[in-house]
Amino acid sequence: MASQTSIDILLFRRQNYPAARLPYILTAWSGKGFLESETTMTPALVGNAEEEIGVTPGKVGLDLSRQEAYSGQAPEDVKDAGWMGIVIKNGRVGLPPAFIKSDNDDRVLFNLTPGEMLYDRNGIFYQNQAYSAEGIPVNFGDSLGGFQDVIVNLIYLDMYNNKVNLEIQGEMGIPLFGYQRAKVRLYTSKELGKLVFSVTETGKFDPAGTGNIAMKISGG
Repeated sequence: MASQTSIDILLFRRQNYPAARLPYILTAWSGKGFLESETTMTPALVGNAEEEIGVTPGKVGLDLSRQEAYSGQAPEDVKDAGWMGIVIKNGRVGLPPAFIKSDNDDRVLFNLTPGEMLYDRNGIFYQNQAYSAEGIPVNFGDSLGGFQDVIVNLIYLDMYNNKVNLEIQGEMGIPLFGYQRAKVRLYTSKELGKLVFSVTETGKFDPAGTGNIAMKISGG
């Protein structure tokens, strides 16, 4: 009978949140590196508290070998025998609900691009963006006042070294101005290292709806 060794790899440990785990059973392990083209991994949170990106992996590839090279769908540098890490083959990412939710107040979720999210010695890596000219209806979370008349056109996500850069552009109806829309931007500030909300330049609109006054927002 082949010998078996059970290992439990812990990733993304966060205070007050369980670490992501990659449980795995090695059969007839030689004590050297190993490569498994398909296994599983539990969900993780990545980023600052209240600003975390939720990662829900489906299947993952595990490469801890310097002799073998990963051959599945992934960036070309991952297929070098010297690369070691985890390739998340499929799954979903969720935006931070303290800031943005779906119009049903659920977490905003996107499917991962297959094989593009990686975990290696530099931590987590993933880049993607979503654009809709018509806009996607969403609600702002409690950290942004819970406004509900919001349309999002662009979402850009950049994750590297377990840090998150997020940018969201869209429009928000302002109750004080009869829900006339202002252009808004939520982004990770390089200077502050956290999410910042701003109103961007918005063309003239009629705040009272009478046609007597036109207002333009320069920013804020």
